[in-house]
Amino acid sequence: MIKEVTYKEPSGYFNEAMRAAAREYDRKHGIDTGISYEDALEIAREHKDNIDNCIEYENGYVFGAHKDSYSIGGYGHTPVVILKEDGSVIRMPEFKDIGTGEELRSFDI
Repeated sequence: MIKEVTYKEPSGYFNEAMRAAAREYDRKHGIDTGISYEDALEIAREHKDNIDNCIEYENGYVFGAHKDSYSIGGYGHTPVVILKEDGSVIRMPEFKDIGTGEELRSFDI
């Protein structure tokens, strides 16, 4: 007998799996994220359209693009920082000044 399987696009499955893993990680480590990773990513994509990676810190998410490492800044080539407590968008120097907290994980989107 052949079991019926529903096909999902690989990117859709990956995104669902990533979100589930992020929620599980936060739950296991007792992290109150304020806003969810999904919400932070949505906010970040309003400010930067070529996001393909994220570094999560205790106090925020830093969204960037790998190709930006070949640039020395400028419009569209800087990371987007989203604070966990309220979803505010700030610049990276400000984030460093207020304190990033410990780096929790780094991953591709």
